[in-house]
Amino acid sequence: MADSMIDSSSIGDKQRVIRGGVFLTLSPVASLVLGFIITVIIGVYILPEEYAVFEWFNVLTSFFITIIPFQLPSAIGRYVAVAKGANDSDTIEQLAKSATVLSLFLVPLSGIISFLITPYVFTAVGIGSSYTVVDVLIFSIGVMCMSLSSFAVSMSSGLQQFEKLGIGQFLGSLLSQGPVIVLILLGWGIRALILKWALLGIVISIFLTLAVRRIWTLRGSLHPMRPLIEFAYPAIIAFLFAYIFNELLIRSIFQNYVDQNELGLYGFAVRLTTFISALTLGFHNAIGPHYSRAVGQGGTQALENEVRWTMRMSFFLFLPLIVGATIIAPAVFEMLFPAYYWSYKYFAVLMIQLFFFLLLRPYASVLSALAKTKQVLSSSIVSAIAGGVLMFIFVDYGLVFVVIGYASSGFFAALMNALWIRKEIAISLGIRQILPITVVSFATVIPAVLIHYLRLDPMVELASIATMFILIYIISIRLLGLVTSNEIQKAASFLPVRLAQPLTRTLTRVFTRMHDDKSDKLKTSFEVETP
Repeated sequence: MADSMIDSSSIGDKQRVIRGGVFLTLSPVASLVLGFIITVIIGVYILPEEYAVFEWFNVLTSFFITIIPFQLPSAIGRYVAVAKGANDSDTIEQLAKSATVLSLFLVPLSGIISFLITPYVFTAVGIGSSYTVVDVLIFSIGVMCMSLSSFAVSMSSGLQQFEKLGIGQFLGSLLSQGPVIVLILLGWGIRALILKWALLGIVISIFLTLAVRRIWTLRGSLHPMRPLIEFAYPAIIAFLFAYIFNELLIRSIFQNYVDQNELGLYGFAVRLTTFISALTLGFHNAIGPHYSRAVGQGGTQALENEVRWTMRMSFFLFLPLIVGATIIAPAVFEMLFPAYYWSYKYFAVLMIQLFFFLLLRPYASVLSALAKTKQVLSSSIVSAIAGGVLMFIFVDYGLVFVVIGYASSGFFAALMNALWIRKEIAISLGIRQILPITVVSFATVIPAVLIHYLRLDPMVELASIATMFILIYIISIRLLGLVTSNEIQKAASFLPVRLAQPLTRTLTRVFTRMHDDKSDKLKTSFEVETP
């Protein structure tokens, strides 16, 4: 029965991750577009004090859907990916049954606990009279639906069904946020926003149940619980620590030390940052199960090969985007958002944090793939403490420095994870593969700064910086031979043939020297490397 769970597609492992990353990238972009429309409508139809109540529902949602399932969906997803790499269909069947049994128990439990605890939380924070029992009931149903979807998503991700997962997330966004827009216009207020979680969770769960075969089963035996719990409990502690740091500490500092105008500028920068970060999340959500599968296939040596090419691809795809968005930010804010012009300072700092994310996420995924979540926990604790200390040190110097302290936590986490990997696993971190692309990307900042200080018209400045950035990046890539025609061909292979062939020819002409011998000597980072 479980043999059908083993994907026998002829698509190569790396092309599967690329394609999955594309699907998982496009789905949050669609969500962001709908979210922007909802944001505009909220500004007209929902009062700020009403929206503040929803923000607490929003915060509690992430808390309950993580705490009650005890990170067991993540553990199941990891072990499914390892079993898939080893072609162990029996273990996959055991994990599918474990997911089914655990969801039957934990999903209702999450709804009951959230329904009972939420009123006490709201009373404690002083909004006890700002909601109704119906609101809490809808919220609790949403928690149950999102908890159920977490098991379905983890099973699908572990089986590397990224295309179906991306489609499910897209449909979930469309069929949850679309009705929310209509209901707000009909006068439902924050109740419409609360309903979104129930619609999102149930749509994703139903689609994945129908599209991914046999992610649920009651046949066979259960997978042993001990390895799942040993994987999950450090992750849940790390979540709690990060939750306290991100939600409580930062909220406290902002509430007591920060001017409200500056806080508004920062919030606007955060909203714009999500459009960039959403593009990186899809790819990095795909590489976690891919690493686990590599462990099942060939152990740490196979994992090392995967780390090298995924790190290189991540930086080649996203670092120019991050740097480019940062250097054009002043012109864009001045031209499109003059009232929020000084938000670009916070936007630039948050882009630095996103750069650290490019380092942090693959390293954390490596440790999770090897079930070393205790190391991830220690890194989370150290980085949160270091970031919190820096925030308190910088608080007297303004919000920009507070945000710098907050962003630095990503650096400490990446450093700690890198040290753990070097010490305990002794595999290459892929630094040599990403260093040239990193240097080239950051080198484009110098001419951009010079152009900015010429004080040109915003439109002229934007066009000049964008043109200079693209030219310098392309010329540098060509001269240094950082990309080969074979890599471009592999990267484009997930597209339809009619589109892939002309795109490959065009990008090869732009980014590579057609007769450069280095292209033949360089080992492609997209090919499957055997231990």
